[in-house]
Amino acid sequence: MLKYHLITFFTIVTSITCFPQDTITKHQNTATVYFVRVAKYAEHAQFTLFDGDQLIHISEGVSWYKHECEAGEHLFWITNRKYSDFVESYLDPGKFYMLMIDVRVGYGKASTRLRPKKKGDNGFDRGIALINELAVTEISAEDLAYKVKNLNKKNIIQKQLKYFHEEWKFPSNYITLDHFYTIPENQINK
Repeated sequence: MLKYHLITFFTIVTSITCFPQDTITKHQNTATVYFVRVAKYAEHAQFTLFDGDQLIHISEGVSWYKHECEAGEHLFWITNRKYSDFVESYLDPGKFYMLMIDVRVGYGKASTRLRPKKKGDNGFDRGIALINELAVTEISAEDLAYKVKNLNKKNIIQKQLKYFHEEWKFPSNYITLDHFYTIPENQINK
């Protein structure tokens, strides 16, 4: 009988050490943003996604990307060097959000916009279906580093952030991602 009590005790102690408190705290302090691109046109147009000055993903074709970050203020933006769009974000811990990558095709160039989506918005169900049906699009660390190196050669990141703070940030352009755009956790399977 003592043997079974010892086994139970060690099982409990092992399970507690396998799930440390910092893992639970980390989840409570992070938010998840899904970047979803559902448009099939301009599939080969490549756009780079940023969180502040950090390149987080390269979007090409119908795809989605899951970005886990600390809760709080973020500036998400997307660019193809010529056109950029920005969304200031105020993310709550443990919450889920969706930013739709809206591709616009023009004469000889494609541009894009980031649009927050919530349940009931046009395109929300299509975005959720894409997340639940397709595998996440992963970009290797080497590809991201290569892209950053090329962007830094031409000061693209600094120029775009300067453009945001000095010219772009006025009421007609201003879009925020905040608690009004949280996604119910049961909507997403990944």
